[in-house]
Amino acid sequence: MDVGGLNFAYIGASCIDNQELLERAVDKCMWGKFYNSGQSRSSIEGILVHHTMVNRFTNMLSEKVNETLFLDDPMKDETNYGVINDPT
Repeated sequence: MDVGGLNFAYIGASCIDNQELLERAVDKCMWGKFYNSGQSRSSIEGILVHHTMVNRFTNMLSEKVNETLFLDDPMKDETNYGVINDPT
């Protein structure tokens, strides 16, 4: 399948019964998409998930993003994800 140079992650059937592998995949997908605030040319454009795990993967990824990334004023110490440009 030609995806026109876009970067996709594929979460296959090997993660169905392997919770540790699935958790690693969730972590890597989160950082693959959000590292450098999405400005990296190698960031993930989409995630292809085996049909039997779509809900499980989506819920795990959503929880991971919500508990890990704190979007706010980049001048605050607790913020670890925010705008790149200088607001001044």
